[in-house]
Amino acid sequence: MSLGDEKYILLTTFKRSGDPVATPVWAVPLDGGSIGFWSSSGSGKAKRLGHTARVTVQPCDARGRVKAGSAVTEAT
Repeated sequence: MSLGDEKYILLTTFKRSGDPVATPVWAVPLDGGSIGFWSSSGSGKAKRLGHTARVTVQPCDARGRVKAGSAVTEAT
């Protein structure tokens, strides 16, 4: 199963200090194998993405509990 097949992914963004902040998001597959999600432009995620596009993603449930045996993937 690929990340594009997942309903939720754990999106980890990074603060200016480099500290990670993990948040479960509802994911949708996009053309070309990309994955999309929606968030308010005023959210912490959006603010952190404004200064660095580096993220990690991992399959999870709606509460952010990662799926056993799943791998963390570096992404932008």
